[in-house]
Amino acid sequence: MKAAYLNRNTGYDGLTFGELDRPIPGRGDVLIKVHATAITPTELKWFPTFNTPTGEPRPVPIVLSHEFSGEVAEIGGSDCGFKVGDPVYGMNDWFANGALAEFCVAPAEGVAFKPRSLNDAEAAAVPDGSASHVTTRTPC
Repeated sequence: MKAAYLNRNTGYDGLTFGELDRPIPGRGDVLIKVHATAITPTELKWFPTFNTPTGEPRPVPIVLSHEFSGEVAEIGGSDCGFKVGDPVYGMNDWFANGALAEFCVAPAEGVAFKPRSLNDAEAAAVPDGSASHVTTRTPC
């Protein structure tokens, strides 16, 4: 898949554009075909950007931008209320690779149906403060 990513702890000028393996959703995850993503300028200053939850350096490549809008491409596990093709938006784990790519993986509880009143760019800008409570999906 096409992606923009960092190969080292650097600034936005260190973004590399290239091909990465498409992520595989685990149980409870949803694979999203990304239509739009939001960029948070301070993301390079956040602990999760370059570290694991235990404080170890995150492996590269690191894909930024964790807010997204797109469509469900695959479901990891059992039924969680979504089906392939559903228009969705949400946010994925800050300790995982983000949505500045053709595909990203997000936990089902961080994904919601995209409101029809929003286009993809608008929907991708919403989740930072709201995605954690906009859905009541059961984990896949």
